[in-house]
Amino acid sequence: MNELASMRHLLAVAEHGTISKAAQALRISQPAITRSVQRLERSLGVALLDRDGHSAHVNAFGRAVADHARRLSDAVDRVRAEIDAMRDGAAGTVRVGVGPFVSELLVPRAVRVFRGRHPQVRLVIVPGDWDDLTAAVRGGRLDLFVGDVSAAEKDEHVVFSALPAAPLHAFARRGHPLTAHRRLHAGDFGRYPIAGPRPAPWAEPWLRKARAAAGRPVEPNAPVADIECSSYAIVKRIVQQTDAVSLAPKAIVAAEVERGELELLALRMPRLRSHAGFVFPLQRMMSPATRALMREFEAAAQALVSESAALAR
Repeated sequence: MNELASMRHLLAVAEHGTISKAAQALRISQPAITRSVQRLERSLGVALLDRDGHSAHVNAFGRAVADHARRLSDAVDRVRAEIDAMRDGAAGTVRVGVGPFVSELLVPRAVRVFRGRHPQVRLVIVPGDWDDLTAAVRGGRLDLFVGDVSAAEKDEHVVFSALPAAPLHAFARRGHPLTAHRRLHAGDFGRYPIAGPRPAPWAEPWLRKARAAAGRPVEPNAPVADIECSSYAIVKRIVQQTDAVSLAPKAIVAAEVERGELELLALRMPRLRSHAGFVFPLQRMMSPATRALMREFEAAAQALVSESAALAR
């Protein structure tokens, strides 16, 4: 930073013509500017000023350095302005991972409001599975993950906080053989291909039980889903066009159920609820923009709970 200050002093001499005028413009003494430029000359190994008695003027070397000093000074000013904006939450980049439930239910609403309030903040949204994205937060590749917090509960390198939970419901295409039954059990569900994201630890035991009851057991470390996909938009299209079945919060399939494209199944099952929340690094400072985005996700989740309660009445 001392060399940058000396380059700024030289730039002032170049712009104002003399050391005395530069000193007046910068409101520092002439000897201070002289010593500063001399330090820069010693560092570069060339004279930057042509000295003639009591006057000194910038020479060819000095003009070259002054040109670079001008660009550096502008760059430093831009960096300071960007940091100030980031400090206020008005600029910067937030890299957020989103799980399947969150991608479908919360991202559009939260991002719409966030962008309206913080238009200069760049968002990088990475969809994926809960374990992969938790690892990305731990490794510093993401600032935040919003989704299932199962992988974070025993991870000492990250912190998590919960969002409101949503119960899961079984669904299938309209006219699926299971839709004709008023009461279904785990084995009925497990007879058909299971589509969906990689099951979280709290859901996997029931899915294994359903497959075992249908005579389709899986090995302890084998994947449970027949069709694994981290996008519920794709899962819903697969279910609409095949005999596959799936589980999701009711809000994810509400529009398709209303249009008659999907149907909820009358399945007797334990009250499985989503474990969504925030996962963020333990040792890194969270930017104001990241905190602001978290608030919008919280608001979107609360709004969804209220809307779901109204639909249930």
